[in-house]
Amino acid sequence: MASDLDVQSVYPTTTATILLLEDEKPLRQVMLEFLTGRGYHVLQAGRGDDAIDLAEQFTGSISLIISDIVLPDMKGPSLVTKIQALHPEANVLYVTGYAEAPLVQQLVSQGAVLMQKPVSGRELLKKVNEMLRLGGSLGS
Repeated sequence: MASDLDVQSVYPTTTATILLLEDEKPLRQVMLEFLTGRGYHVLQAGRGDDAIDLAEQFTGSISLIISDIVLPDMKGPSLVTKIQALHPEANVLYVTGYAEAPLVQQLVSQGAVLMQKPVSGRELLKKVNEMLRLGGSLGS
């Protein structure tokens, strides 16, 4: 298992803003800790309407949206479309525990970037770093 020092050297600290949308509070908290630990500014929400409110109020640039696909109040792709209307610069990373669901398969066929839950901190940081460094995803 990699030490925190290993993770830090592989995934450098940054100041990019990420909008994190995850309805499972314990998972959202763990993801938040990994991301803020690397210096990311994280806006977080557990519901789609809260994420839209955050996106409307945030005047800076959102570099990345990390969104669960299945949410209690709306589907992740619908939410992402609304947020990208406000922040077209935002790239998208979907996370899901339902890899075989038809919606997930459709997103994958459209080129969406997707991670299967459970997501390790190391995997998350690697994917976020890749997406920010390479300029993002096709998943909107």
